[in-house]
Amino acid sequence: MFNRWYIIDAGAYQIRIFDESKDELIQFQSIIAYKNNEVVSVASQATEYVYHRNNSIKVKYPFCEGKILSDIMPLLKYGLNIEKHIWKRPCVLICLLNRSQQEEQKWISYAKELGIYRVEFITIADLMKEHIHFYIHLGHSYTLIGLNIDGKQSFQKVIPFAGYQIDEAIVQTVLKKTKCFISMEDARMLKEACSKSLLKNKNAKLSCFGMNKYNQYEKVQVSSMDLWPCIEAVEKQIILWTKQMISTCSLELQEKILENGIYLSGGLANCFGLQPYLKYELKCPIICTNTPQYDIMNKMKERRND
Repeated sequence: MFNRWYIIDAGAYQIRIFDESKDELIQFQSIIAYKNNEVVSVASQATEYVYHRNNSIKVKYPFCEGKILSDIMPLLKYGLNIEKHIWKRPCVLICLLNRSQQEEQKWISYAKELGIYRVEFITIADLMKEHIHFYIHLGHSYTLIGLNIDGKQSFQKVIPFAGYQIDEAIVQTVLKKTKCFISMEDARMLKEACSKSLLKNKNAKLSCFGMNKYNQYEKVQVSSMDLWPCIEAVEKQIILWTKQMISTCSLELQEKILENGIYLSGGLANCFGLQPYLKYELKCPIICTNTPQYDIMNKMKERRND
C-alpha cells in the first residue's frame, strides 16, 4: 500500500507506461529532439523536427533491439509523473528482451537518478509461460521467436526482421518510384495505411510529402500494391525462421507445437498477410488478440496482480 507501481514496456518506436495508482496507461513515441546536445522536445512533439530544415536539430530513437543506445532520461521524465509523497514510494516493473546485466544496470542507474525506490525486471519469455508455448513477438526493431515448455525456456531467437526493416524498404521503394526521399516516420505511416487497405481488399492510393532532388518538399503518391512487396519480404523471412526453429525440435514436440498453435504478439502481429501465411505454411492455429500491441503490457499487469 506504500508503493506506487509503474509498469514500463519500452519499445524502439513507442513506450507504454501503466500507472497502477491511477489505473492509467499512457503511450508515446520513443523519440528525442536535440539542439547542440540540449533537449528541445520529446515524443510526438519531437517528430516535427524530422522535417526541420535546421541541421543543428537532430532526432534520436534511443531504443533498438531491446537495448538502450543513448540517454533515455528525457523520455522517462516525460512519461513518469512521479509525485514525491512520503507514503507513496515509486517502483517500476520493466520488460526486457532478455536477461542482460548490462541493460539492467542502465535501467537501475536511470531509476536511481529519478528517485525510484524499487526496480524489478521481467522478460518477454517470462510472460509466455504455459505447458507448451511457441510464441512470436513482432516489435519495431526485432522479432523474437521462442518456445517455453512447462514454464521453462527451451529456446529463443532474435531476428532482425520487423517493422523497421519494412519501413526501410518503403523508403527505398518510394525513392525509386518518385525520386523523392521520405522520412522513416512517413514510411511507418505508409506501412500502416497499406496494411489497412489490403485488409479491406483495396489497392488504395497513399500519399505523403517527400524531398526531391532540389531539397524541396513535394507530395508523393504510391499504391498499396507498390508497397506490398516491402511487407511481404519481411513476413517471408519471419516465416522462414519460424519453420527453421520448429524443425530443430523433436518430431513429437513439433506435433505438440503445431497442435497447440503459435501465439503472436507485438505491433506487427496484425499486419496484412502474416497470419494467413503462417497458417498456410505451418498448418496450425495462429493465436492473436485484436490488440497484440498491448499484449506484453497486459501480461505484465496480470503478473503484478498475481
